[in-house]
Amino acid sequence: MLYLSTMLGSSVIDAEGKRIGRLADLVVREEKGFPRVQEILIEARRGFKRWYFSASWLDIWEVDRKRLVLASGASKARMERNGIFLARDLLDRQIVDLDGYKVVRVSDVRLMEVGRDLRVMGVDVGFPAILRRLGFSRLAQSFQNIAPGFLGEKMIPWDFISLISPTESDIQLRIEHRRLHQLHPSDIADILEQLDEEKRAKMFALLEDPKAAEVLSEMVPQVRSALAENLTDARLSKFLEMLPSDEAADILGSLPREKAKSLIGLVKAEKASRITELLSYDPQSAGGLMTTEYVAIPKSMTAQQAIEYIREHVSSAETIYYVYVVDPEGHLSGVLSLRDLLRSSPEKAVQDIMIRDVIVANIFDDQEDVASKLSRYNLIALPVVDDDYVLKGIVTFDDAIDVINQEASEDVGELSGVFIEGGKIKSMFLNPTRAAVLVVSMAGGLIATAILGGLGNNFAALGSLFVLIPALLRSSHDVSFWPLAKRIHEMGEDEYLGGRKTPKESMEVVYVFLASIIVSLGAFLGSYLWFDSLLLSIAGAIGVFCGVLASGILAIILSILLARMKPRVILRAGTSVINLSALCVSILCFVFVTRFLVQLLG
Repeated sequence: MLYLSTMLGSSVIDAEGKRIGRLADLVVREEKGFPRVQEILIEARRGFKRWYFSASWLDIWEVDRKRLVLASGASKARMERNGIFLARDLLDRQIVDLDGYKVVRVSDVRLMEVGRDLRVMGVDVGFPAILRRLGFSRLAQSFQNIAPGFLGEKMIPWDFISLISPTESDIQLRIEHRRLHQLHPSDIADILEQLDEEKRAKMFALLEDPKAAEVLSEMVPQVRSALAENLTDARLSKFLEMLPSDEAADILGSLPREKAKSLIGLVKAEKASRITELLSYDPQSAGGLMTTEYVAIPKSMTAQQAIEYIREHVSSAETIYYVYVVDPEGHLSGVLSLRDLLRSSPEKAVQDIMIRDVIVANIFDDQEDVASKLSRYNLIALPVVDDDYVLKGIVTFDDAIDVINQEASEDVGELSGVFIEGGKIKSMFLNPTRAAVLVVSMAGGLIATAILGGLGNNFAALGSLFVLIPALLRSSHDVSFWPLAKRIHEMGEDEYLGGRKTPKESMEVVYVFLASIIVSLGAFLGSYLWFDSLLLSIAGAIGVFCGVLASGILAIILSILLARMKPRVILRAGTSVINLSALCVSILCFVFVTRFLVQLLG
């Protein structure tokens, strides 16, 4: 097996043994399957001057890692010729992995001799490829032998990659177009989000309008807005016509106000009216989440008439699994599942087979409540009504999944103080929560320093056992985090209502007690091996046990109190308050208990 990195720099000599120069690159032409190397590029130097020669690969009759022997001479190279220069156009370049649907950076190119041909098998994006580039080929081979899965070669076959912009040739653009249209829109969106603006615009231009519209709707708002800014109003208005009203509203909502106004004027009146209505609602409410494209029928219809009506309007509905029954004023009267409709006799009236007790969302309900209802009742879609119970739209389960992911991301951001928007972490100085967490953590460190300073005289009585403090603090931090994690989980599951005590809390105390025993046993064994003193080790282990147990129980109490305040309070303040309190309590317990025992046993 040959690699480009090990071949580059090899000496190129002629048939008489005279050195021509060194191998600078290999040139291939795009073809089906695995392309053949057509030519080699040779670099010759004399002082500070350099020039290039080229030769056909078929003229090479001997190849090894250190030299290539030409059967005939070389001619002056034309660098502007068509083709892919493997080193220039591939190494350290971004490519689209069409098998993994992601953008990766090429570290090496894998080659194989097939008869007289040298063919490109694929590109290597693994760790051993980086070692080969640095000149550590043997070390790279060792990694592949020791851990072939984790640290081994990660080769992407040539059939599964597409170059983003290696050259400006039309051949490369046609290759991308042929491969891209086979991918799912969400996979294309993931790829485009990983690229810079120039490459993103170039790849997006290759997509046909129907697929481009779907891809645009799948992008995160920040990337979508940046890309839409560079598109013409005519093309964007086509996308809005093709997409469902809720997705079109999402796109318009992410654009600047002036551009959105100009675009809505290019859309047909009926579609523009639906989009405008959706934009009037809070984006995080049921109204902002819903779509107005659904099937609603009057309750005077028969089952057969309802089926014929659905057949006529199926193309304009986002989902037909539920059919909503309304009165002449549009009030929601009931709902029919498609299965029940198909199983009913054709003459039966819709009002006799519909479900009257309908689970609904108000148009002003928070999106998290809407997603919770869809999940709790296992619904595919949830009808949205106004205060007069007039059906305004439906929220489908795919929108609920997006909400759940968004809310989970926000919860993690509240917990850690790190918020991600459009794939980028917001600056600390633009994020008060993150800055506050940093300030509180620093204050906690200063408080701990003050405590240790104030207890300085006690360390003499502890002897060498003060070295257990880092292990104590690490264990106390982990144990104190468990109750906080449990409160957050219960909020997500709607199990923790108003901070009321549940039977599970008694088990938390048991877990903390068991963890304290395990940590203290570890402290006993470590200190005994280190100090070779049984009494000293017992005192240290008991001190660690008390410190960890006290911090864990305090964390349970504080997490309950925080959860009774506000759901978001526990996320914003929980980590800092609980960890700081556990830190102080664990140090104090350890120092005083251990000092007392040392004096008692000593």
